[in-house]
Amino acid sequence: RNSETVVRRLISAAQSEIGLQRFVCVYEPRERNDHLQLVAGGLQHAVHIPQRVAFDTMLGRLDSAPMLDVHAPAAGGSSDELSRELARNGLRHVVSFPLSPKRRGVFAWADSKPAPDIARRLAFFNDAAAELVENAESFEKMEELTHTDPLTGLYNQRYLQVRLAEEINRARRYRRSLGLVMIDVDMLKTVNDQ
Repeated sequence: RNSETVVRRLISAAQSEIGLQRFVCVYEPRERNDHLQLVAGGLQHAVHIPQRVAFDTMLGRLDSAPMLDVHAPAAGGSSDELSRELARNGLRHVVSFPLSPKRRGVFAWADSKPAPDIARRLAFFNDAAAELVENAESFEKMEELTHTDPLTGLYNQRYLQVRLAEEINRARRYRRSLGLVMIDVDMLKTVNDQ
């Protein structure tokens, strides 16, 4: 039901199914903004999340080639920030890894098996990933719509009931006190209309 959980499980499934020891997946979050997400495994160094421009540059290069070798000068070599970061971690090959029609991503890995075979197997995950992620995003959107007022975007009574039950359970579990403050706004309809 949570698209971020689905994305991370898909990446983990792709990594383990293909048998990659070292990999990085950089992708766009659900709400498109400048902050990218990153999942990595088996690396010696921490991978820095690239700037949006480096990510877009990499995707632009992948539009003209199905797979890139970040060390090859013809593919741009290690000339951009993302390529340098991947090369620094011993990763060599990169393919496009879209998570849904609206969310783009790239998947990089080190040499462990023939690169074209891995690229082909990763492409197999693309269709399944797109459908699963899109379903999770649709569920999240529907859940948001049932918990918010369409006019103001504020949470509604249904959301209050769900969250209050969660907080009461948490207070019981940790044997803590719980306070609830109710605020009444005079002439709310007038305020809301304005």
